[in-house]
Amino acid sequence: MTPYIKILRPGNCILACIGVIVGALIAKGNGVLDIGNIPSMALACAVVFLSTAGGNVLNDYTDRDVDKINHPERPIPSGKIRPESAKMYAVALFALAFPPALLSTYWYTLTAILCIAILLMLAYEFKYKAEGLPGNVIISVLSAMVFVFGGCAAGNPVLTIPFAIISFFGSLYREIVKDIEDVEGDFTRCTLPKKVGKKNAGYIALAVLGMAILLSPLPLLLPDFMFWPKTLYAIGIALSDIVFIYSALFTLKQPTKSQKLAKHGMLIATLAFLIIGIR
Repeated sequence: MTPYIKILRPGNCILACIGVIVGALIAKGNGVLDIGNIPSMALACAVVFLSTAGGNVLNDYTDRDVDKINHPERPIPSGKIRPESAKMYAVALFALAFPPALLSTYWYTLTAILCIAILLMLAYEFKYKAEGLPGNVIISVLSAMVFVFGGCAAGNPVLTIPFAIISFFGSLYREIVKDIEDVEGDFTRCTLPKKVGKKNAGYIALAVLGMAILLSPLPLLLPDFMFWPKTLYAIGIALSDIVFIYSALFTLKQPTKSQKLAKHGMLIATLAFLIIGIR
C-alpha cells in the first residue's frame, strides 16, 4: 500500500460509508438501493469517504511528533510523506468532498453537515484533542453523524436520530475506556482519567454505557419499521448490549480488552441498525 493511500486509513473510510448506507436504509428502506437512487448514495458515500480521509490525514499531521515515538512506521514520521505535503493533502481531500455534496439532491443539507463535520474535525485536532472529554464528545458526535448524513441523503433524517443517539453514547463509552487504557503513556493530553482518576473515569464510562443500553430498545417503539426486522433488531441489539455489559466488567482492570469488546458491540449494533432498516 502506497504511503498516500495508507495515510487515508481506507478501512475507516469504508466503515463510515457503510454507516451512510445504514442511515439511508433506516430513513427510506430498501428503496435507497434501487437503480435510480444509486447515484445519490454514491455521491453521499464519496462525501463521507473524502472528508473522513481528510480527517485521518489531518490527524496524522497533528500527531507527527508523538508518532515519532509511538508509531514511527506511519508515513509522516517514517519520512515517506513530508508534513507540509500531508497538510496540503488534507486540505485537498476536504475540498474534494464538496463537489459530490453540491451535486446531491439534498445538496443544501449535505453541504451544511459537511461544513459542520470539517469544523468539528479542525476543532478537535487543534484544540479539544488535548482536553480529553470534549475531544471524546466530538469524536462520538462525528461517529453518530454518519447515520444522520445517510438519512439526509435519502431525504428523511428524522428516523435516524434515535440510532445516532445510541451510537453517540456507545462511541463515547469506548473513547473514555481508550483513555483509561492509555492513561500511563498519554503525556500530551489532559484526559478524563487524568483529571478525575481512573476509577471515577470508569464510573463515568459505565454511566454513559448505561444510557446507550437504556436507549437501545427505543427504535422498537417506532411504527415505521416492520415486525420481522424489528424482531431481528431486538435479538441483535440484545446481543450487542450483552457484549457491552461484558466489556464493562473489564473497564478498570483490563481496559484494552474492554474497548476491544466494545468495538465488537458497536459492530453488532450497526448490523442490527441495518436489519431494522429493511422494508
